[in-house]
Amino acid sequence: VVDCDDDLLDCAAMSLNSSNSNFIGNNTISNNYEVGIYSRQLNDDPSGNNFSDNTLTNNSPGYLFHSTAGNNYVVGDTISNNLDEGIYVDNYDQLSTQDIYVINTNFTLNFYDVRVSARERNVTIINSSFNRTNISVGSGSRVYVQWYVDINVTDADGSALEGVNINSYDSLSNLVETNISSPTGLSQFTLTEYYRDDNVNYYLVPHTFTATKNNY
Repeated sequence: VVDCDDDLLDCAAMSLNSSNSNFIGNNTISNNYEVGIYSRQLNDDPSGNNFSDNTLTNNSPGYLFHSTAGNNYVVGDTISNNLDEGIYVDNYDQLSTQDIYVINTNFTLNFYDVRVSARERNVTIINSSFNRTNISVGSGSRVYVQWYVDINVTDADGSALEGVNINSYDSLSNLVETNISSPTGLSQFTLTEYYRDDNVNYYLVPHTFTATKNNY
């Protein structure tokens, strides 16, 4: 879809206007003077779009999420060499409480990897590669940086323990996640290293864990 008539931008290689629950995957979008992929949602309704395994390079920006477009997922993308932002969440005159999630994505050589100028928006970056100095966040919005952490629970003999209740606490002693170990004794957590607000980083590490099981 090529959209060169929108009043908010000159041209997008792919444009989603009030379009929900789409899967857009395995595309290469490159060399667009304006936007690679543009997503806009009216009235703060969830967009719920999944962008997976796309390559966006040499656009300006790669993704543009209108400030009312939320609950979008960017998974397994390669976002590189974009002239402005890899992902840009713009500042429009409507507030949104919907989040954007970026998972297992590789950012390289963008002017900004992620820039958020919208008000009261959260972008969560999970298990992704990016330049920490290339994240820009305005006041009132946040970018969370999270990682997968695998916990292995064993008994004194080294045997896997199933059904262990595991709690994770951040550096402020807040309970952030609770899991139960699998038959192999494993449990995976998604934990926040830090969040960025008004271009200041607030760290929530180190995390601590407790493990409990009856008769142990």
